[in-house]
Amino acid sequence: MQEIFNRTTQILRGINSQNTDELHIIYDSAYVNPFDRASSLKFLGFVTDLRVKIDITSLNESTIPDIPLGATNAQKSTRIRDMEYGSQRFELQLLMRTTYQDWLPLFNFSLLNRRPFYVTDMMSYLTTQPAFAVASDAQLAVKIIDVGYGLLQGSDRLIIYGSAREEVTGLPSEGSLITQARHFSLDVDDTSELILPASNIRKGLTITNLSQTHEVTLSYQPVAIAGDGIMLLPYGGSFTLNTTNLYKGAISAISQGVNTKLAISEFM
Repeated sequence: MQEIFNRTTQILRGINSQNTDELHIIYDSAYVNPFDRASSLKFLGFVTDLRVKIDITSLNESTIPDIPLGATNAQKSTRIRDMEYGSQRFELQLLMRTTYQDWLPLFNFSLLNRRPFYVTDMMSYLTTQPAFAVASDAQLAVKIIDVGYGLLQGSDRLIIYGSAREEVTGLPSEGSLITQARHFSLDVDDTSELILPASNIRKGLTITNLSQTHEVTLSYQPVAIAGDGIMLLPYGGSFTLNTTNLYKGAISAISQGVNTKLAISEFM
């Protein structure tokens, strides 16, 4: 019998002067916590709320635009735009990626010094619908962009918060629940090598590329060919096997360069 399993997950991420130059993953629908029923599940996510609290003091305080009575909507928008782009500012960029597509920017918006702080609703940039769907192989991230005034300094701080509703169908039967797991890492080079032998007891698998520079190609064939198979992009590109796509055979891999580290979790 097919079931639908639902959960709500919290989105919460802080950015300050200590981590201002990093790429921050804020939502990953494939994340499985220790309380989930089976660690091989992947979830379809619906982001329902996404906001950012902006508390910036290192920039000059932005002015309040002078909008005369009777101004048209176009005139109001022009005054606000001129104020925003005429003020000292940082920018926050929201990006998205999937297993086969590296990070792409979706939008940027300004970060200003408005005392004491202010909150921006990021949902209005993402969609006009009540929720924004995120597939099980997709991630959302943010990055601070230097537009001529540097990055966050001193006590500057952003807090990104919100929530997402997630669901998965077709839970595994009691007989296929995961009872064992092994976690390890290994290095692959620019020549094909076997990274996992066939296993009749395999119930799930996750392979993650930890390299920041090299792509990795996985293959179900004895010899992997670079660019011809399952691609793992740098900065955490991953591949998952679960009950919907389970493969119990051997897996080989090849990298664009040497000493490319893979993190592997195999579930039995």
